This record gives sequence, structure tokens and C-alpha cells, in this order.
Amino acid sequence: DLFDEGHGIFFANMGHLHKPVTKDNWLTETKTDLFSHHTMKLESHVVDAFREGEGPGVLGRMLDILERHGHAVGATAVNSRVQIVDGSPTTGRLADVMSTHGILKLFDREFLKGETSQQLRAFLKLLHAETDDNSGLFGNAWSQSFVDIWNKTDALVEKIRETNLVTDLPRPVLNGGGITDQL
Repeated sequence: DLFDEGHGIFFANMGHLHKPVTKDNWLTETKTDLFSHHTMKLESHVVDAFREGEGPGVLGRMLDILERHGHAVGATAVNSRVQIVDGSPTTGRLADVMSTHGILKLFDREFLKGETSQQLRAFLKLLHAETDDNSGLFGNAWSQSFVDIWNKTDALVEKIRETNLVTDLPRPVLNGGGITDQL
């Protein structure tokens, strides 16, 4: 009635309610802090008032459904992993996190004083090479994860380096209130 009388207005995506409330009962009928920016941001990432979904994030749950239907899926987050892209923990799929400052290959850095950066490659290959029957399960799993991430990062760096952007994007300022601080 307030809207029809010209005394009310509707805003979309401004907060989270799990059911309709009034100004008289909102405090006793809501399950979340309606006036907390942090809480509202979290709720917008989850979009699951009663926590009935399989995963914590709304975009991650969408990826879960696509994956169940045979699609290859993946998520990329900017500057930090956020809950919105997390799916069901049973998938084991984590978002790749990409810095707005770009990505360096591990071997683009100079670790060894006076040596080429490629010398580190041989050392890391040896460290994470095949093991024997007496090697620990967790060590093997960690080494495999390291090698997988190493290869994925190298492939991603190559793709990014060969991509020319049409629009220059401004470099973000740490805690400068930009889009990456808001997501």
C-alpha cells in the first residue's frame, strides 16, 4: 500500500530477508543481522537463507549443477578466494585466484644469486619427482598438488601474456575501495 500511495520505494539486491517482515516484527523474525554490511555481503554470496544447498556459494552451486550434467567447469576469483564461487566440498574444486597485478611464472623470479632462474626448475623437479613405496602418502599428495599448480600457472601465464586487452584497466590500490575490495 505504501508504494501505491507514493510513500514507499523498492530497492533490489539491498539486503537479505528469509521471509517478509514489518517494522514491528523484523527484530524477532529475522535470523541475520540486517544492518551489518559484512553480513549482508556474505548473505549475497551465499543466497541460501536456510543453508539447504550443497555448497556455500551461489555461483559454486551453479558450477556443481553444470558439472553434474557433464560440463567442464572452473572458477577464477580476483585477488582472494570468496565464498560465492565455492561449490560442494565433495567436488574438490577450488577457485583459481588471480592477482590484478598479473601472474609470474615461478621461474621468472631470480631466487639464486648469480644464477639463472631456470636452475630452480631442475631442483624442484628432483624434489617432487616419483617416489618409492616407503614415501608418505601426504608427501606424495602435496608434491602432486604442487606440480599440478605449477603446470596450471605456467599455462595460465602463457595465455594471459598472449592476450591483448582492448581496454586498459586501472591498477587497483590496496584497500582502495575498488571492485576487488567489494567482491
